[in-house]
Amino acid sequence: ANQVAMPGVCFPGTAGCDIPPGSKLMIFPDQLIKEPWEKTLGNPTVHLFVIGFIALLLPLLAFFGCKKNKKTGNYVPISQQGRVRGTPQHAPFVFERLDFPTARIRSQTFLKLMSTRRSCRFFSDRPIPYDIVERCVMTAATGPSGAHQQPWSFVIIQTNKKKQAIREAVEQEEKINYEKRMSRLWVEDVGPMVSELHRDGVNKPYLTDAPYLIVFLKQTYGIDEDGKKHDHHYAEESCGVAAGILVAAIHNAGLATVTTTPMGAESKIRRILKRPDNEKVFLLMPVGFPAEDATVPYRDPRHPRKEPGDYLCVM
Repeated sequence: ANQVAMPGVCFPGTAGCDIPPGSKLMIFPDQLIKEPWEKTLGNPTVHLFVIGFIALLLPLLAFFGCKKNKKTGNYVPISQQGRVRGTPQHAPFVFERLDFPTARIRSQTFLKLMSTRRSCRFFSDRPIPYDIVERCVMTAATGPSGAHQQPWSFVIIQTNKKKQAIREAVEQEEKINYEKRMSRLWVEDVGPMVSELHRDGVNKPYLTDAPYLIVFLKQTYGIDEDGKKHDHHYAEESCGVAAGILVAAIHNAGLATVTTTPMGAESKIRRILKRPDNEKVFLLMPVGFPAEDATVPYRDPRHPRKEPGDYLCVM
């Protein structure tokens, strides 16, 4: 038979062929057209090697695609860790558009509700479900913040021991405030607010009488999961916005509060609560029902607040 040169095929008895003369050689049609790489892919040993390689590669990809949370010790996919710094990411804005009559009613209703808000310094010790206060804090945390860094922490205190320790620290420093730190004009300005409290010296009963005391902490800088520090932008303004939302949320829940700044006692409070160095006390806010005999500073019913013309300008 005529021998046709075929790549990868030799005939018995020909030069360079290891098959002994006289041996039978069976050549199937598919063998005549197979290239070397096709034969390799069809090898079962190669199949096992590829499967083993993939099995080894997938855990490695999962490991390097995650970042360890030092607090929990768990590995979290980088895609689930929120916005990567320096990498802008946007998503569709889901927004419910209201018709103008509905929007007008909502704005009027909310204004009417907030117009009844007053800062309360006399509280009942009547118990309040914790979840109500927690949701108010969660609402405050929805506020906007510089670079979305959310530079705040909230400690909700309900134990009498902790509340008493904070009250003692605040009252001790407040005496120094009135004697040395605050100007005479400043003392006169706040006099009407606290006249019912300070008849027998500095007294802050609202810090212990209310069932809850929220300590609002401002984070001056952040600490990432690797322990590295990074600046917080507009932390003061961000916390101020969140505090306003918290006041509105508490009032919306039918509770009362007062925003107080414990000047001079900030570091003591932080130590009492064992908070990290990057947190500074921003506000103390007792939360609860007003006492049955609670009073508030007098306001002229005809002009309880500034008129819109005194603070609103349209251009």
